[in-house]
Amino acid sequence: MSNVVRTLEAGAIQTMHQTGVALPLVENTTLNQKYGVAPALDIVAGDKFSFNYVAIGNGGHDTLVGKNGFKKWEAIPHLPNHAALYSGLPFIVRPETNDLTPDKRVNYRMRRVFEIPNLGRFVGYYLRVVDKSLATITREERRTLDGNTTALPYVPDLNALNPQRPLLNVGEALVAAGDYMAVSCKMPFTMSTDEIDEFREACKLLYGDHGYAVISEMALVNGVDRTVKVAHLNGELTYTEAIRATVTAFTKSAIVADYFRNGISMVMDVGAAEPLLTVQIEQP
Repeated sequence: MSNVVRTLEAGAIQTMHQTGVALPLVENTTLNQKYGVAPALDIVAGDKFSFNYVAIGNGGHDTLVGKNGFKKWEAIPHLPNHAALYSGLPFIVRPETNDLTPDKRVNYRMRRVFEIPNLGRFVGYYLRVVDKSLATITREERRTLDGNTTALPYVPDLNALNPQRPLLNVGEALVAAGDYMAVSCKMPFTMSTDEIDEFREACKLLYGDHGYAVISEMALVNGVDRTVKVAHLNGELTYTEAIRATVTAFTKSAIVADYFRNGISMVMDVGAAEPLLTVQIEQP
């Protein structure tokens, strides 16, 4: 089972970029609608509707009793027609009177105000901005042998512009092999010690226990930054929000925040892969 599930909306966005045909906003496809954050605002001509954010949740797993009687972690996959996480969690939850300062808020999006019974009004941030400052797009040829995959840099040569037809004998056919060509774009995803602490405190406020601070599902989210104004306490707040935030892929993870108090660091590889073909004798 693949660790990544690409969504239907990812295909729609890719088709929009490839054809230049407009992609209208459709109901039940954005996190803005789910969280009630600027759901009517849409992208406009010239916007770079791209992968900019990450969402996290703790609904991507279960614990099952194995044959030996011990419980084991079991990942729960998403489907391509899903548009949100099973149980999305905020990275940060603060009392409305102690909201993030502008220099801290710049790293987060999907700001939602809500009530916690008996505690008051709070502000939660459900998206984290992706750092693309060092990201580069590379081409790779990935070869698999005995279950191990090796990635080698690929540089197109003149053969790419002068392709030769494969020679097939009678009874042979081209089939997909375990090797493939890939486009890779690696981007870091990190949470510092302070950010892990904020996440744990957010889960304690929401669920009453730090133990719910688990990241077992993650979503890659496309969207566009837009300056918005909202009512805040006795005045108005102007800040940057994600517009038309659309999940384009889900990935599984197994991060229990209580055991990652020093922070986490991982690399997200955003790209595409195409299988290489090989000659195989057709079976009668």
